[in-house]
Amino acid sequence: NDKMSVVQMAAQELVGLKRRKEELQGQNEELTRLMVGGNGGGDQKRSDTATIRVKVGNAGNRSPIDSAVGVAACLKSRGLRVVRLKMEFSPPELSAVVDVEAQ
Repeated sequence: NDKMSVVQMAAQELVGLKRRKEELQGQNEELTRLMVGGNGGGDQKRSDTATIRVKVGNAGNRSPIDSAVGVAACLKSRGLRVVRLKMEFSPPELSAVVDVEAQ
């Protein structure tokens, strides 16, 4: 019975990880689309600028600053430069609005 409960818990964890993987893939596709497409061509002078809304919830034992640094590193690794950053910290999550442009 103990082995069965371990297998069930592992199966539940896998389902959660697969769901999170799909979420992250969607976010990656959105970032890629924003990098390639700019902001839809609204302002000709800033056509390569996009706004990204980021929420990092339940970051475990990570501090909000660590989460913010992680977001910045993720954007940089995708060839984006932060133009403007507005962050809000609360105990359960970090929220940010980031204006970025392709480097």
